Formats: sequence, structure tokens, C-alpha cells
Amino acid sequence: MGFFFAVAFNWLWEKEVVPTDWLATLVLGVVAGLIGISLWRIFFKLPNEKPDISYRAYYQHLLLAHIVFTAVVYLVHQWPMEI
Repeated sequence: MGFFFAVAFNWLWEKEVVPTDWLATLVLGVVAGLIGISLWRIFFKLPNEKPDISYRAYYQHLLLAHIVFTAVVYLVHQWPMEI
């Protein structure tokens, strides 16, 4: 899944749909996190037995992880490529 997010972010930056700056990167990370949270909420509703976890803490961690992931993809995107 992360690969597809990275490809999508790169495409958005290359086509200049989204500016290549930290604020836009933060927004992309939050949007990706909200997408991830939405999908996990659906997945958690499917099984008969629910995991014994703190959903709030899990979702907070998931959001933070998506923001950090997006920041790393941004840094790699900005890395000078000399071949």
C-alpha cells in the first residue's frame, strides 16, 4: 500500500498538482492517514471477534505514521538524482 501512496505523491508533485513544500506534504500525510484510518475502521468491523486494542491510540499512531511516511517520500523526491 505504501508503494502506491509513494507513486501517487510523486505523480502529484511531478505534475505540479500539489506544491512541493512542507505544508502540502503535511496535508498529504494527513489525507493519507485519514484514508488509512477509514479503511482500518471498515476492516475492524468485518470480523466477528474484535481485537482487544485501544482503537483511539491505534488510529493516532496510524495518522502519525502516514505523516512521517509522507515526509520521507518528500525528502526522497527532493533528493538530487544524478546518473
